[in-house]
Amino acid sequence: MHAFELYNERHEPTGIWCCGKCRRLTLSPLWTIGNDSEPKSTREAAELCCTTPKCKTCGSEFDPSHSQRVECGKCEAERRTLERARAVAGRISKADDATGNYDGPLYMEDSGGGDWGEGFFSSMEALLDYLEYHDGDRPQWVFACTPQDCKLDIDDMVEQLTSDGYEDMADNIHIPASLREAVEEFNRVNETALRLWNTDYKRKIRVPSPVAAGIAPPIE
Repeated sequence: MHAFELYNERHEPTGIWCCGKCRRLTLSPLWTIGNDSEPKSTREAAELCCTTPKCKTCGSEFDPSHSQRVECGKCEAERRTLERARAVAGRISKADDATGNYDGPLYMEDSGGGDWGEGFFSSMEALLDYLEYHDGDRPQWVFACTPQDCKLDIDDMVEQLTSDGYEDMADNIHIPASLREAVEEFNRVNETALRLWNTDYKRKIRVPSPVAAGIAPPIE
């Protein structure tokens, strides 16, 4: 808007244009809020700086706040939701059906719920209970999970403790047998608590239909 070009000390044009309204410098044709993806000159970009663009999807005007956005917030949110859905569908299509060979924790995409939180469920029973009392589309598939066991390692602990110490400090450390035994006991009694579960995108589990799961249909 009312853009003007900057000149150097020799009064030569620099190719750098400035918005006449907010005085924002435009150093590249790509620094523009424009309504299409075609590259523009720095002058055109500066002229577009404080203009009100139109959403390339629905055509409505929106406030870009000097960003690279070319869509209004509603269309952008809908596009991202569709992209996520397509990504999930792609992962599901590539995964192997392990329904009959798996009985363990599950992960449901795009869900902040779960008795373990962040989309993780301790069992199919927990997942079905969640789906019964929550609105939204019922997934046909969810993903299996793989365990990751965490353990205390006394040798690693000593290495970390002495990493910033003097030369050969680790070699001078004596680890009593009783300490090793205590660490092993700690790992044993906390085996379940120390186990993490990660999403296994290579295996999918079919979610039973409400009828198959023994859930009565709503009374109309």
